[in-house]
Amino acid sequence: MTITPQTSATVGVDIGGTKMHMLAHHNGRRFERRVPTGRDYTPEALRGALDAFIAELPFAPRSVGMAVPGLVEGDSKIVISNPIPALGGVDAAFFGRGRYAVRFCNDVAAAAMAEAAVHSAARTLLVILIGTYIGMGVCVNGKLLMGSRGWGNDLGFHVINTADGVKRVNDVCGGAAILAAAGCSAEAMQNRLAAGDGEAQAVITQAAKFFGYALSNALHLYNPDVAIIGGGTSYYPGYYETALATAKAWTLPPHWDCCVFARPYDPERIAALGAMAFGNSGRA
Repeated sequence: MTITPQTSATVGVDIGGTKMHMLAHHNGRRFERRVPTGRDYTPEALRGALDAFIAELPFAPRSVGMAVPGLVEGDSKIVISNPIPALGGVDAAFFGRGRYAVRFCNDVAAAAMAEAAVHSAARTLLVILIGTYIGMGVCVNGKLLMGSRGWGNDLGFHVINTADGVKRVNDVCGGAAILAAAGCSAEAMQNRLAAGDGEAQAVITQAAKFFGYALSNALHLYNPDVAIIGGGTSYYPGYYETALATAKAWTLPPHWDCCVFARPYDPERIAALGAMAFGNSGRA
């Protein structure tokens, strides 16, 4: 798999809960655009943004790979998307309309494909992205481990016990949960943290501890030799460090010691690059 191609006939698209990132490479040049999304974002708006991006490219793509936050059936239908509910039930033909082939894949699975090419010596690779919600991809000997319908490894929907009862990992560790607990917007949260707001930092610390428990579970389940942890939420001050310290305290030393932890090699583009590779791999 070529992660940074000089030329590709495929466009990579990473659809997230707060933004959509579109990426293409041609004759040594990179073309990319980010547009805001949100829970009320519509398939029509997504298609319009994609069409506008493609119209400005100096080439006509033969395929588009789309990394989707949710469950994907095969590579052509979105079953459900918690961050953008309106995408549920949408099929690939809605976007391609006969102009080019479109292939869907889960967004973190796409990121795992890209990271597997970087960490080619890894026997078992975990990629966990902590954004609005939390997703995980697993590669074994360079191949995705997906489950019977391609819906495996959904770490965000694992459950965890809290003082307020049993909660999903998404609901105590992800970006949406953090902002709900803090009662402010993402911009306001960043400002509060920069100003040394102790209450805001306590919210981050609590979320990171819960994620540490979830990470420990994943380490015991998959026994990876490489674990990549990224996503915008993981870059809140102290989140990553607190999560790792918590996971280490709850993980058997042999499991911990055999695993190398790292950040994504290209945090801003990793899912879009994986989507590009996925879309290209299905092209005749």
